[in-house]
Amino acid sequence: MRNTPLFIRLAIFSTVLTISLLVSQDLNAQSTSKARYNSATKVLSLDEGAPFGYQYHLDISAMGFASKEKADLFFSGLTTELVSFQINFEKKDAAVLLNILSKPDWKAQEWNTYLATLPKL
Repeated sequence: MRNTPLFIRLAIFSTVLTISLLVSQDLNAQSTSKARYNSATKVLSLDEGAPFGYQYHLDISAMGFASKEKADLFFSGLTTELVSFQINFEKKDAAVLLNILSKPDWKAQEWNTYLATLPKL
């Protein structure tokens, strides 16, 4: 590539940079998908209008956990072979992680049907 003209190297660099930005934007779109926990019905649900992926963010600030241990205990009761949680107590946030490899045909609606069967804690 040493003998390649500068404008070709710049074009290649620009193309690679553009593709990288588009891919990272798509990954960031995934991180904006939200989940909700309805404290009245005790049901966790995914936003069916958001981009579907393996990770959803759940705001736990209204759930009133007194400590990280209490939040961990609560979410351990909802954890299964298909869904798990990563709690960030300081940010009052939880990542809902779906094992989409186990159910590749499921979309948000099917996941919501499954999530509705989890224990009511």
